[in-house]
Amino acid sequence: MKILVALDGSDCSRSVIDHCLGSVFDEDTQLKLISVVDFFEPLPALAGIKEAEIEAARELLEKEAGRLMERFPGLNVSYRVLDGYIKSKIMEEARDWRADLIMLGSHGRRGIEKLLLGSISLAILNHAAIPVRVVRKGDSAEGDFEVMLCMDDSRYSREALERVLSYSWPSSCRFSLVSVVFPLPDAPNAPDSQRFQLEDRKRKHQEEAERILFQAESRIKDKFGEKTEVVKLVESGDARDRILAVARQRKPNLILMGSHGRGAFDRALMGSVSEAVVNLAETSVEIVR
Repeated sequence: MKILVALDGSDCSRSVIDHCLGSVFDEDTQLKLISVVDFFEPLPALAGIKEAEIEAARELLEKEAGRLMERFPGLNVSYRVLDGYIKSKIMEEARDWRADLIMLGSHGRRGIEKLLLGSISLAILNHAAIPVRVVRKGDSAEGDFEVMLCMDDSRYSREALERVLSYSWPSSCRFSLVSVVFPLPDAPNAPDSQRFQLEDRKRKHQEEAERILFQAESRIKDKFGEKTEVVKLVESGDARDRILAVARQRKPNLILMGSHGRGAFDRALMGSVSEAVVNLAETSVEIVR
């Protein structure tokens, strides 16, 4: 797997490296650290300032690459300083290097310290053709580790499960599988036949959600061992609200979810649920295409 890690020296950027240091990587994993200098000098007199920024970026990448190689002596780690518009350069590098995952912080140097994403992170999430993992400031992959996987019957959800199965996780990693069923209205005054039909639809939606989670649990245990701890949660309500509520309660280290859910338009931009979760969750989130 080829992982492109975007850094800029901010606290959020350092959290990405801390997250990597606590992760587990396969032997064939390649990490490429990049930093984009987007200083365009309008006057020759400012060229020296740009040179200083480029040197600072190079020193940052060299230092962080050294930390990673010290922690993972056999890991293939490289780095590169890029010059240009940040979003475009990250996307171009991911495409040209054929990255499998982009990893970045939720804010950059000029980001406001709040939960909502910075503009660069949101732009990458919206337009990248590959999965993107946004690491929250202060989040670390060390210690007890829980992965929360959000599921429904969409192909995006199936891709998210395949992503979980493709990664290496800490030996003590546990998984929480969450599916949200949209609540159908009660109709106490409707004729019996209509009420029976409504109750039947509710039951089938519940059973379908349980089936999806059961199948995911079986595949996770087949891959990572029968003793792997898996918790299955079928929630009822608004998907965004229930996913965020479960995340606040369980405090997972990482949330994985597809870029769209049921009935979503097949387009590059994220669905509303995915965008809300990555914006409002207080933990790291990976959006899978």
